[in-house]
Amino acid sequence: MNHILKLIFYLFLLFSIKLYSQEFPIGVFLNTSDDTSYTRNNNYQQVRNSGVNTVLQYIKNSNQDSLAIFDNIIATNLDRAEDLIHHYSSGYYTRWEAEDTVVGIVPGIKLITGSVTQNDCRAIVGTDQIDTFLVDGPDYIQDRKYRLLYTPYFGASVEYKVNFRLRTTPPFIGGNGSFGGNSPLQTYNICEISVVYRTQSGNDSTLASKVLTSDSLSYIYDNYSLTYTIPDSIGNEPATIHRQEFNPIDKIGYPDKSGETAFGVKFRVKWFGNYNLYCDYIEVYDKEIWEEYLDDSGTFNNLIKSYAQQFSGWSNLRSWYSLDEPRTIDNYEPYRIVDSVLNSAADTLITTFHPNWDGDRNNEFSVKRFVDNASPKRLMINYYPLWYNETFNYGLQTQRQTTQRLFDDTDIENEDVDDYWFVTQAMGFYSRDSLGVLDTAWSKPRITPEQMRASTFLALSQGAKGIMFDPAPLL
Repeated sequence: MNHILKLIFYLFLLFSIKLYSQEFPIGVFLNTSDDTSYTRNNNYQQVRNSGVNTVLQYIKNSNQDSLAIFDNIIATNLDRAEDLIHHYSSGYYTRWEAEDTVVGIVPGIKLITGSVTQNDCRAIVGTDQIDTFLVDGPDYIQDRKYRLLYTPYFGASVEYKVNFRLRTTPPFIGGNGSFGGNSPLQTYNICEISVVYRTQSGNDSTLASKVLTSDSLSYIYDNYSLTYTIPDSIGNEPATIHRQEFNPIDKIGYPDKSGETAFGVKFRVKWFGNYNLYCDYIEVYDKEIWEEYLDDSGTFNNLIKSYAQQFSGWSNLRSWYSLDEPRTIDNYEPYRIVDSVLNSAADTLITTFHPNWDGDRNNEFSVKRFVDNASPKRLMINYYPLWYNETFNYGLQTQRQTTQRLFDDTDIENEDVDDYWFVTQAMGFYSRDSLGVLDTAWSKPRITPEQMRASTFLALSQGAKGIMFDPAPLL
């Protein structure tokens, strides 16, 4: 009996009373269809008879009748470029407003010199410190490669474009008492814009830079751009892999965060002090997907809605599945935008969000940033509670502490999130190095029925309004 059939059997053991479809969503990741390219079992009725009322499933016209027995379908047509919903929600875009400065190591604009107004940040000659950064940060991990499953994106490096929205004024006063008298004949260096990437161990690499002068900077706001890709490693350290915050830790509870430093991408504006300098915002996006969208968003919004409307006859279609486990802040705004487009067509977007093993990513609670930026209507969280060389009670405790932060640190009950679902990880996965040695830091043992039941009931005790089971094959 294969892994999915075992999971279906275990569902009988999970509940002391039968929860009917209208009362509680119980679902499973199937990814099957009547196309042999996507088939595992084609046992829809058996799945339904087990009490499952919700499936995450590849959909097309030929399997609509088979899937009609389920109350809720989450569509996951993510392996083909024709699914424009998944395609554009998997792009990268973030705008960092210069006036929204932060202090410390969390992601955000750091002001080293100058001052902040309601609309921008600025460095003024004679007042602020020269040869330092007007803008530093935001310090967060970006994806090095696309995570789409089809060509030409599969395994391809992401080429990013970053726009620095800047302007300048000369430091002298004109005859009318305002800025902007006669420009000097000499050309002055005003600032340097750069992209720097820093690993968690503190290794830096400048990926792109440009000096802007009094001849090139405008007196009105304009974009000054750089393009870059992220290397595989910096200083013999993987550039974009987020090192686990603990594994193992020597005590139950949150790990000691003392000594942590900011890491990831930095968009820097170094000011030389010859002219006044103003920064409105910095925006970054990928050149293949989101630059195309930005150039003609109205057309692509219509195409996204048209694709969704092809399935308007599916009365049980509840959501479209976005990029699985988005790992970078740059995925959140595309998610929000595509979701808003779908909302206008009476559909919604959903994904599984992995909060990281202790809930932190980029030195902050990862779920809060996702909720604030992506504005998901339904928050679906997964967590794997097993560790090599640790007891299951230890793993269950880390799950409890991390998921409890949904309420303590995010307060999702008072956000615009309609409900919270939990994805029980009904699997195991192994990672081995080039010599075949098991990497216990990244591998997870196969979960047992009893452990799976405990993980599920813990989620229910914390207020989960739906349960999904992910029975991915043991890798």
